[in-house]
Amino acid sequence: MPNGMQRTRWLIYGFAAFFISLFGYIYYTYESTRSEIMANVDAKLLNAAISVKHILGDDYHTRVNAGQTISPELYKDKSRALSDYAKQMQVAYVYAMVLRDDTVFFSASSYTQKDHNSGRVTHFLDAYPEATDINKEAFFSTEPVFEISQESLGQL
Repeated sequence: MPNGMQRTRWLIYGFAAFFISLFGYIYYTYESTRSEIMANVDAKLLNAAISVKHILGDDYHTRVNAGQTISPELYKDKSRALSDYAKQMQVAYVYAMVLRDDTVFFSASSYTQKDHNSGRVTHFLDAYPEATDINKEAFFSTEPVFEISQESLGQL
């Protein structure tokens, strides 16, 4: 084999190895960064969820689960507190839900300024028809449950 052909072949192998290594490095970096970002998001959401319980107080859901009603004033105060907290945490919403007869209801919810201005705030025990099976199963889990979801376009 001529010497020039052998050099060309080695050059091609070298470039192929370089590109395979480059794409492997890019993929590894992407996956590592993505995993770190998702872990941070999960931690932030978990902290927000735990904080909701403290904002509402220990007796809030005891009363809701006992069938006692929550006054509109108390609900409004809790919604305002949750809204302030969501804004500070830089998350869109924080809320609490209850499951009754296989239907999920909001027991407390924050709102955005846009929601408030347009009068589209959640009220006590408003149904959440978009609840998925994963969402419903979370009520029976002793571990945190994370679900990736989006608001439907009709609600934006």
